[in-house]
Amino acid sequence: MRAAAFALLLLPAAASDVGKRYPSERRAIADHRTGATLTAITTSPAGDDKIYQTHAQWTAGGRHIIFRSDRAGGHSQAFAYSEETGEIIQLTDGAGTQTGTLNVSRRSDLLWFFRGRRLIELRLDPLLADSRSGSMKAPEAYERIVTTLPEGIEESGGLSIDSDEKRAYLGVRVGSEGAAIRAIDLAGGALTAVIDVPFRVGHVQANPWIPGEILYCHETGGDAPQRMWLVNADGSGNRPLYRETPEEWITHEVWANRDHVIFNIMGHTPEVRAKPHGIAVINVRNGSVRILGQTEDRGFWHSAATDDLRLAVGDTFTGELHVVRIATGERWLLTAGHRPQESTTHTHHSISPDGRRLLFNSAMLGNSDLMIAPLEQPDPSRRLSQHRVSSNRSPAAEPGAESVPIPSLVDGLRTADDWLKKRRPELMALWMRILGKTEPAPADRQWFGDIRQARILNTQDKDTYTRIHLELPIEKDFYQPHLLLIPRNQGPGPFPAVICWTSSTPDWIAPEQWWGAWLASRGYVVLTGWSFIRNYRDGTTFRTGAGEKLYDRFGRWLPMGKMVHDAKRQAEFLRSRADVDGRRIGFIGFSLGAKAAVYVAAFAPEIAATVALDPHIAVNGGTNWYAPWYLDWTREWPGLGTVLALLNPDPARPGFEHDHHELMALTAPRPFLLIGGSRTEDRGGDSDDMQSWGYYNRAREVYELLGVPERIAFAATGDGHKANGPAIDAAWQAFFERWLKPR
Repeated sequence: MRAAAFALLLLPAAASDVGKRYPSERRAIADHRTGATLTAITTSPAGDDKIYQTHAQWTAGGRHIIFRSDRAGGHSQAFAYSEETGEIIQLTDGAGTQTGTLNVSRRSDLLWFFRGRRLIELRLDPLLADSRSGSMKAPEAYERIVTTLPEGIEESGGLSIDSDEKRAYLGVRVGSEGAAIRAIDLAGGALTAVIDVPFRVGHVQANPWIPGEILYCHETGGDAPQRMWLVNADGSGNRPLYRETPEEWITHEVWANRDHVIFNIMGHTPEVRAKPHGIAVINVRNGSVRILGQTEDRGFWHSAATDDLRLAVGDTFTGELHVVRIATGERWLLTAGHRPQESTTHTHHSISPDGRRLLFNSAMLGNSDLMIAPLEQPDPSRRLSQHRVSSNRSPAAEPGAESVPIPSLVDGLRTADDWLKKRRPELMALWMRILGKTEPAPADRQWFGDIRQARILNTQDKDTYTRIHLELPIEKDFYQPHLLLIPRNQGPGPFPAVICWTSSTPDWIAPEQWWGAWLASRGYVVLTGWSFIRNYRDGTTFRTGAGEKLYDRFGRWLPMGKMVHDAKRQAEFLRSRADVDGRRIGFIGFSLGAKAAVYVAAFAPEIAATVALDPHIAVNGGTNWYAPWYLDWTREWPGLGTVLALLNPDPARPGFEHDHHELMALTAPRPFLLIGGSRTEDRGGDSDDMQSWGYYNRAREVYELLGVPERIAFAATGDGHKANGPAIDAAWQAFFERWLKPR
């Protein structure tokens, strides 16, 4: 009988810690970068590791997670984590426990592992029950020796239990050079040959759904000439799985379901990225392969999938975990920061049997711990981290910035007055130091005349508005071209008005098509324009000396500050018109124009509502805020230093101390809409993407403190870095209709 096979092992009962209970270490952790709520199930100073990703993690009833740890002192041992209470129960003790061979039954209460040369079968239910009641027996009462490996055969390549749990498969080293897979009869312990191979065997894993089918690999510790292999338990059908080319590097294969294996075609070097690469799924029945996607930089490393092939999860060398929706290719960052400084911890992530949670190793808290994340898109309103610096031209590379929370602007504040009378003036003073000014100095006012003295070049009546081509005297000796669109046959007004700035490529006319025609047809006066860095005195631009002409005439006046003043001049012109309601003037800009919008919103209080369409709100990320024609980071200013030093007074700390969330906050309580063109993580472009959420969320905290959270919004679209798109247009149209139209 099976019970009779339980044998006395050589561990003295009195010395054993088997059954010892450790109090719960479970705690919730907010991932500031993604907004995900993580559950750390181990948080002690011990080194804790989950079972390898190729094997089951949860017990058959789903009540416990089995893991290994050195918390008992000395040797690594097996432990059970209670999903219900968070308690941790020790399962093994003594020398020789090979926790790298832990195999959890998917069908019963059994756990298998090697202790020295002996394969042990451990009954979990009675052990856990006795631990709970405080009536532990000697450890041998719960264990059975299945077999003892004969001399000359050493475990090397992994232990895996067949799906019907009648046999185990073991990668072994035979003699000094041979390698093989052997089968072990779990009832009687007999050892039989499966296959002998001329290379080191690794990652032996039985198909968890179909008995007698074994996946294994040629283990080299690096790039094997042919990584993945399949064989039947009787040794037949041995064949390569996914025949790889010399340029490909295949790794970390795992059964996804009964007919599919998920693996990685590595993309960590330029050579391997020359061919298709990424997370891949192969159908083991017909050999068809589908590549699910890849990250930037060095690509994915390990992978897993739900057994319905709904979701796949891949990690990166920096400890990010990305989820891919297999049907559509949609990908999102689930959590990050689990390999700080690329620690020795590997996530080795596994998906729970119900497909709803991800279990993984993490070094986020300083040593190896186990964490769980829900397999769902995190709430972006919980993101608080800075943007990754992906521009290779940035003067401040700031490695690791993306893992650092953006400083809060409301810490220590209790009331709106605390913000308005203390924190806001402090920030305003700081940004005036950065910009130099947003208004001309008294001696410089000689260069600014009556903005009403416009030159009318031509007038054209459209169906719903009148189009006037005019030039405004932004400076006495410099006229800037504009289009003025006035509602036609829509009553006498006064109308709300919107100033519309173009980007860095189309001219000042483009905003008529983008936004102006729609606005003017619905009762808004529209003034289109562009930044002076597109067209300044003597026809100069940002590439031909517009910034230097600014400094030569006005001294230290950063281009972003001058853009604010130009917008104020445009608003002054609009307020002078009888058909404009001067209390309801808005501003919208795209790309370059959106960069201006961020500063106009903060420093031009006459602008009642502002839309910044893809400015790339992070001051240091994927775009060029550092350029001389924007913030001129690296120019040395006498008695001041550099703008870079003002934005980043602590270079040793990853990330900037000051950023554009402060400008969005300075806009409060006036309405502000940020529109982003990307719903992905940063790809090194100009769009506001998922990493922009942290800046918006920090600014929103100020709006909440002031009691007007509805006045700030972030429309994260997938429309791309464009002035228009289905989601983009819906966002800005609804915003202006809400905040500029009379109620």
